[in-house]
Amino acid sequence: MKFNVMKKILLLPRYFRWIGFGLVLLSILVNIHTRFSAEGFDFYFIKTFAFIMDYPMSGRVDYFSITEPYDMGLTIQLFLSLLGLACIAFTKYKVEDEMINSIRLYAWSWSIILMIAYTLAITLFVYGLVFISFYYFLPHLLIIAYLTIFYVNLLKLNRRRRYEE
Repeated sequence: MKFNVMKKILLLPRYFRWIGFGLVLLSILVNIHTRFSAEGFDFYFIKTFAFIMDYPMSGRVDYFSITEPYDMGLTIQLFLSLLGLACIAFTKYKVEDEMINSIRLYAWSWSIILMIAYTLAITLFVYGLVFISFYYFLPHLLIIAYLTIFYVNLLKLNRRRRYEE
């Protein structure tokens, strides 16, 4: 009997990488558009469904309701960039072998460690509303750290393989 079977990780097809790059680029374009649009331009003010919506300075809180027109620019940016980064992170590599899986696990492990350190640092040293701003980007930073560590180690592996040939 043979027990040395590699477990397959469920990953997206390779073309999702390009979809991910497109979504990240689209989120950057939305960011540029919201920053440089004319005053009074209400393109991103949209009515939407919300589980919880609080209205600052009024004390009013609505649950499971359709909101009043609300600036969704930041929400659209965060959603597109996170979805795009996830598409890039969870796509198959050209050749999925045990070494790639090992590098993938190594990269996820270190990105989790880095995000725990980041979270501890901002918990200790950042206060007020800025704290929430730093927390917005936690999932983005997790995937960016993973992608950076994964591709740097992949480059090192490819250099080593070329050198050995």
